[in-house]
Amino acid sequence: MKKILVWGFIFFTVSPVLSQKFQDVVQADTEEEVDELCQTVGLGFMSTPKEVEDIVNEIVQTAGVSKAGFELKECSNIENAVAKIIPIGGEDVRYIIYDSDWLQGLINSTSNDWSGKFVLAHEIGHHLNGHSLNNGSSNHDYELQADYFAGRALANLGASLEETLLVTSRLPEKASSSHPARIDRAQKAEDGWKSVKNKALTIKVRKEDVNKVALKMVEIIDNKLKNQSLTKEDYRKTLKQLSVARNTYYKGYTEDIRYFEAICYAGIDDEEKAMDSYVNYLSIEGLDKSPRIKEISELYTQSSINNTAFFANPAVVYHLSKSFYQNKNYDKAITFGNQFLTRSQDPDKNSDIIEVIATSEFEKIEEGINGMSVEESAEKGALYIQNEEYDKAFELLSKAAESKNAKAQHLLGNLYLSGRGVDKDSRKALNWYITAAQQGYVEAQYMAATCYYEGYGVFKNMKNARFWFNKAAEGNHPKAAEGLAKIEADENAKKPTPTPIVKTETKETDVETIAKQVIKGDSYFNQRMYSDAFEMYITPANKGNAYAQERIGWLYYKGKGIRKNKNLAVEWWKKSARQGNVDAINNLTRLGEW
Repeated sequence: MKKILVWGFIFFTVSPVLSQKFQDVVQADTEEEVDELCQTVGLGFMSTPKEVEDIVNEIVQTAGVSKAGFELKECSNIENAVAKIIPIGGEDVRYIIYDSDWLQGLINSTSNDWSGKFVLAHEIGHHLNGHSLNNGSSNHDYELQADYFAGRALANLGASLEETLLVTSRLPEKASSSHPARIDRAQKAEDGWKSVKNKALTIKVRKEDVNKVALKMVEIIDNKLKNQSLTKEDYRKTLKQLSVARNTYYKGYTEDIRYFEAICYAGIDDEEKAMDSYVNYLSIEGLDKSPRIKEISELYTQSSINNTAFFANPAVVYHLSKSFYQNKNYDKAITFGNQFLTRSQDPDKNSDIIEVIATSEFEKIEEGINGMSVEESAEKGALYIQNEEYDKAFELLSKAAESKNAKAQHLLGNLYLSGRGVDKDSRKALNWYITAAQQGYVEAQYMAATCYYEGYGVFKNMKNARFWFNKAAEGNHPKAAEGLAKIEADENAKKPTPTPIVKTETKETDVETIAKQVIKGDSYFNQRMYSDAFEMYITPANKGNAYAQERIGWLYYKGKGIRKNKNLAVEWWKKSARQGNVDAINNLTRLGEW
């Protein structure tokens, strides 16, 4: 009988009796078998406790997905948590089976509530990384990927690095055939934690240190900031005044001080410190000042800094969803909207957010290109350029550029300047660069300066070149200072004409061509651009590349990017399997074709 693969966390070697019970669950083929086994081991098979379900909800939300598709089941005395695929009604259902007493014991032994969350996140990581779709034993790569996911998930939920890694101290010190050594797993969990730039926070403000001097200072500052004509210097002075109130009198932060700091950093255009202050304010525990939440949420969503913070407060998530919608960032409006609906019991606000989500989904297509949002079109256009498919890039980027997407405008300028995918036209290139540059797009500012400096599409103009190089420098473009230095040098001496460099072209070998096509195919496949992936894989597959043949088989079997055809899938997998491709062999074995 075919066995369904599960992935266990594995802390230590359990006793022979418990080990056997765990293996029984591992080897069960159906939901009924799991039910029967769990009913025989003591407390019985129980429904999912609400707290475990809430933890799983929190974890999957940090990954940008919903709980849909996960089934949680408790099974006593298996002393583990496992991710398992069980076929039900012709569909593969993703299960997480766990021993609640074991989880609680782990939490107690480490004195760390985050330990249980790490274990569940690890199992969810197996599912979301697709490990449970394969038939075979676990391996080090899969376990390390799941540990990385768990570390990242806990960072997004607000755990410290110490809290995240405490559970790894319970792992076996030495590696086994299926699981890496403790030190490697801890390092991978740490890498996952550190990959989150802005961690979720729950900040407790100081309420007990009420001080009359500080209260009066805050009152004066509040009145000052109501003035609409403050200068950057006014905001800088206010930050110093807040520091005195906080350090000399309050001896800590209050809600008022965090709010005022956010306003002041925005006022002096210090985007990095402003973003940190927005996150700190919106992360205050129990924050309920709706006008302020709305104001800071709007500043947060309008910032040019891409932030990945996770907010637990439903009131904050509500305003973020609405603000992202107002800024036509429909993807984030939908993400925060769905987070709000999983936490809110307010029917009126739920109705507001349902409308935001529905309208966002509608507008993504209405304002988008070929069913994609403008942002998605720009990203995919960039990928086409990377893979040297310039005609496709030009078509997609032209539409996105007309929709005022700065990245698309800049990339379209590059195509016109180089004559790739379109007739070369330096003047049009410059026009697109300037259009994007005026929106603050730093790369376009640098290219506009370069055009004026080199005379691309326009007579050389050092004044305009200097202007745009300065703008690019303000945006920290790495080559802007070099451009300004060239202008300074040209003012003292005529720029020498560079000696043309004669390039000797070497013919690309067939092996190199196939390798490039496979790499391009993977880049499209990973972005779910399956039809483009098929176009890239098919030539290497026809030339005998086993990896490309296995991928073509998968696309046919799933009906991704091409009409579904099981027979052709099997045919391609057999070609790949005959060359020893393990994935193709596993697929055929699972279908009984090998």
